Amino acid sequence: MRLVAITMQRNEDQCLVPWARYHGYMMGFENVVILDHASTSPQTCVALDDLERNGVTVVRLPASADYREKGRIVADALAHYAKDADFAFPIDCDEFLFCRDKAGKPSCSRNVLSAHLADLASLGGMFGIAENFLHILGQPGYFWSQPYQKRFFRGGECLSLDHGSHWGSSSSGDTVNPSRLAYAHFHFKPYQIDRKLTREKLKPWVNVDDLEAVRNFDGPGAHLRSHLLMSEDEFYQSLKPNGNAIYFEEMVKLFHLLGIDPDFSMAGEKIPQSADAIESAARALGLPWPLPPITMDSFEWTNFEHPLKLAP
Repeated sequence: MRLVAITMQRNEDQCLVPWARYHGYMMGFENVVILDHASTSPQTCVALDDLERNGVTVVRLPASADYREKGRIVADALAHYAKDADFAFPIDCDEFLFCRDKAGKPSCSRNVLSAHLADLASLGGMFGIAENFLHILGQPGYFWSQPYQKRFFRGGECLSLDHGSHWGSSSSGDTVNPSRLAYAHFHFKPYQIDRKLTREKLKPWVNVDDLEAVRNFDGPGAHLRSHLLMSEDEFYQSLKPNGNAIYFEEMVKLFHLLGIDPDFSMAGEKIPQSADAIESAARALGLPWPLPPITMDSFEWTNFEHPLKLAP
């Protein structure tokens, strides 16, 4: 079964490599497509080059591409890159796909995912993702389960998408079929980085320097308003774990095997700001430079299917 994941991103220093490694494991790196919206961050640009050398498809959009047209851009990419796929997933760069098994346990198993999708393959229309595992900042592996509304499609059937992949249309009908799929959503970043990314996402829609305009904004991305309106203390207070938190042990283990820091969303305050600084940081950690292609052979894949190798 061929699955394709497509994301559109800009300067996602924290999320880009973890997202690509994880979905490369789940679907094969040749089935991962990144639409880069004119990133300027040195770290993101270096990561894009490395991922492209290792088989990921990187589409470099011009700076003039209108972010407000994200839904159309992603739908067009799905039509082109996933036309021969069994299923196509428009996924934000901070969302990590997983599937609950038949007993309801959250799982990162490709076998569980493929078996469930095989059960859905004969259905017409679109498919719904109705659960959001919202991560708890600074508490790796802990999530709040919340309702969600996202769409995915059989390959070649997506006709349109809204800005956030919450709504869409399919050439095989308007039915929305439920699924057991869900996203682990690494939505929160350290306060200053969170504010910077939020400003970038809301700028096309509202004057982010006018807090009253932000407070009254009700367009795409309105759920991000509070990120610009809260103080730092209020922000972190709102993210404290409570008794409803779920620990997703299997994802933590898989992240370790894939070389992903389970607390990667907190790493932003330490991110170097230039290619030279990235090299210095790598050498300080005793890593070879330039970094070699990612390989999984050195990992112990106990309880996980061995992934496809990245191209040399």
